[in-house]
Amino acid sequence: MNNTGVKTFWKIERFNWYDGELKKDFEQTFENLISDEGLEHLLDVLHKGGTAITAWKVALFESNTTIDGSETYAVPVYTESTVYDEANRVAWTPGTISTTGNVSSVDNSASQASFTFNGSVTIYGGALVGGGTGAATKGDTAGGGTLYAAAQFSSPVGVISGTVVKVQVTSTAQDTAIA
Repeated sequence: MNNTGVKTFWKIERFNWYDGELKKDFEQTFENLISDEGLEHLLDVLHKGGTAITAWKVALFESNTTIDGSETYAVPVYTESTVYDEANRVAWTPGTISTTGNVSSVDNSASQASFTFNGSVTIYGGALVGGGTGAATKGDTAGGGTLYAAAQFSSPVGVISGTVVKVQVTSTAQDTAIA
């Protein structure tokens, strides 16, 4: 018997506003599970001919919200941050899918989602959203999109105007034998 696990891994980097240097004492990496809505989307596309989402976006949130997987695009339970220069949510641009052993993955390491903040705020987590009419729009919850994954960072990210935060999201699927 096999057990398949689907997860996302997040890597967050913060760069100084004054010189653009990576804050080496800050970088963090953590994992999370996929939302129920994200899992339903996977099954719908793979097994029922549902419409695939081809444009995923990274959203950051500024509320200290515990993520449990029941969040949805329409009711995310977190407060999305819009305190950054980019006009829309930042694109998640996946590279080539790779497989090592029984783990397949795809990430945006070649084109990390980059946010340039225009105010002071604390960022507590991120989400991967797509589909619908408003998925690119900062703060949208009415556009009928899909919340694939949301993650609370292992420690909050404090930023001020000019700070750049880069986000790498790796999506994985793993097949593990169980007894």
